Amino acid sequence: ATPPLLAHAGIATNDLPLAAMVTWAFYALVRWLERPDVPRTTVLAIAGGGAVVTKLSSIPFFGLGAILIIAARFLLSRRRNGRDPSLLARAYLRPLVGASVGAGLLVWATYVFHVHLARGWLPVPAPELLAGIRALARNNGAGRPAYLLGNISKFGWWYYFWVVLAVKTPLPLMMLSLIALVWTLAARAQRSDWRSLAPWLAVGAIMTVASASNIDIGVRHILPVYPLLIVPAAIAAIRLWDATGPARRPLVRSALGALVLGQAVAEARSQDFSK
Repeated sequence: ATPPLLAHAGIATNDLPLAAMVTWAFYALVRWLERPDVPRTTVLAIAGGGAVVTKLSSIPFFGLGAILIIAARFLLSRRRNGRDPSLLARAYLRPLVGASVGAGLLVWATYVFHVHLARGWLPVPAPELLAGIRALARNNGAGRPAYLLGNISKFGWWYYFWVVLAVKTPLPLMMLSLIALVWTLAARAQRSDWRSLAPWLAVGAIMTVASASNIDIGVRHILPVYPLLIVPAAIAAIRLWDATGPARRPLVRSALGALVLGQAVAEARSQDFSK
């Protein structure tokens, strides 16, 4: 856990459930891309549909992230194995359609299979979902008064959530995340493994969507970033613990212990991170 997540766990909003569902959806996507069988397709449909009905911002978050991860899967597979991406894509086409239909049925079931006849003859399933998307678009277009670094703006700033992420993320998690990012980009084996890139592509997608938003009113709108950062940060901590030589091992492990202790102290003060 990390303070922004713990702080919002005590607030009755759908922001923390969104973080959980979007993280699960990305994890289910990675598992599905490894092997698109019926069980994993079913889980992907449930996770994706569940994320949509949790909060509408999951649609651009997961949508853009899924496109990037799928592209990395196909392109890097061609580079490593010499396989034609078009042939690989055909193997996933039918399961993808199945997952999409399953997610759509789950969303529709959430709205009790309501159907609206547009113009008196055109059936539109789950019209409440479409109405919610239109309302969100109008709300985003109208903007919200926002405050950042002594300035006030009705439409916010493109870099607002980047500043929020830097300020609200505890230093231990930020440092381990940066170490993990450097390792991923520097190691050839890591760069060519789409699984290693998946958390970073998901984080980049969420931050890109958030940067385009005119609703800049708090860290809660990017909570899904934190579980995705924790995964590579934890891997970096394990690698640092195990990979150093005997001479540097005590120093590195002491530094890791200090980082973990600092993270625990930050979590104890998690009520300060909810805004």
